[in-house]
Amino acid sequence: MNSRARGRLDELGILAVAAAGLVVLQGYLPLPGQLDVTVWQIGLALAIPAMLVLGLPPADAFKRPPFVGLGLLFTMTALLAPTGAGGGEALRTAVFLAITISAYLVGYKIGVGGRLSVLLRAFLGFGAPFAAMNVVFLVYPGLELSFLGSPGAKLLIEPNTLEGLVDASLANNVLDPQKAGTLFVNTNIASVLFGFGACVALFRFARRRSVERGIMVVLFTAAFLATGSRAGIAAAMGTTITISLVVAWRLGAARALKWTGIGTLAGAVALSLPMSRGVLVRMSSIALSGDPRILIWAHGFRLVARHPIRGVGFHGWSESFSPYARAIGLDPTLPPHNAYLIAWLWFGIAGLATMGVIFVGTIVSFARLTANRWLLDVGLLGIALTSWFAIQLFFTNFALLQPRVGGAFALLVGAAYGTVEYRRLQSAKASGRVQEHLPEAF
Repeated sequence: MNSRARGRLDELGILAVAAAGLVVLQGYLPLPGQLDVTVWQIGLALAIPAMLVLGLPPADAFKRPPFVGLGLLFTMTALLAPTGAGGGEALRTAVFLAITISAYLVGYKIGVGGRLSVLLRAFLGFGAPFAAMNVVFLVYPGLELSFLGSPGAKLLIEPNTLEGLVDASLANNVLDPQKAGTLFVNTNIASVLFGFGACVALFRFARRRSVERGIMVVLFTAAFLATGSRAGIAAAMGTTITISLVVAWRLGAARALKWTGIGTLAGAVALSLPMSRGVLVRMSSIALSGDPRILIWAHGFRLVARHPIRGVGFHGWSESFSPYARAIGLDPTLPPHNAYLIAWLWFGIAGLATMGVIFVGTIVSFARLTANRWLLDVGLLGIALTSWFAIQLFFTNFALLQPRVGGAFALLVGAAYGTVEYRRLQSAKASGRVQEHLPEAF
């Protein structure tokens, strides 16, 4: 390898560490007004023009389901912004979708440069202190309140979100003593980030078993359990089933049963930990009918039943939900709490189909890649990340726009796809070197 190639790889390694650090830390800048900008967002805004000068990722990056789906969402949002059904909210959504797309392209550049391992190690390294804090905060809720009120929190958490914590009329589930969110007010979103960490830690542990990597698995699993998110438990179970099916398909039922048994035992141990008690009590409760999301979804599905093809735009929900919410005693500002329902309301059936492209398409794409043994590990990582996020989005708002978890998803999945291209290029080079040493045929 020549010095120029080494320098390029060194630069990509620095980019991988910087991207992992910024997606976890964000770094909110203290600006006046309602505008909250992070160092992560500024970095992504600069990344695209930098790529135009230094070189875009290979064409393969633009053919993958996440880019295609996000690109379609961006296009539909941009077209709707100038209309009465779009407006400022649609414009804001388009900007945040552009940020998520940028994160995917940055991740792909890192992966195609062979720096996936650097990115994953840095992602866990930056996330580990907050995972540990999340476990501590569950045991000592008062410490979490002190953290949320500290000056440092303003650099890590959206300032407007922190201000909302003092409003007693707003439901902030991070204040529940049986839950902990650390970097988030919404513990469902917190469980996504820590769930990603658990998936990444398991991927690294499966590749090379060590005490340090095992500790990371335990730490991020405990952190996600400490969020008390029932949606997180559903995501973990659904992801485990999906991975088990793919392993059975590719490696045989015996291998799948072995790993499923190990996973079930590990899950039983995890659920026996003290931080699991609250979520298990809530899951076993028969009072699910009292969950306001049931009433919220009922209104949402009535709306899409009336407008299944075109949807109701960006203002249809707020205009129709307020009188319904007041009639049944709910906060009229509550959102739908289901990303797929939101996409359907915004863009009609096209929005729902596009979400299918992003998540179902990505899972199918990675599952096809697992047909190659040398891509099996990357394919399983991509499936795990996508499955986890896809399931949690049934219970959360449009988290693709959330710079931390939406950005982490796009960054990590983009890097996984880039790694596929990197390994193919390395395989082609190795094959070419072998061919050079073969004798010519007579």
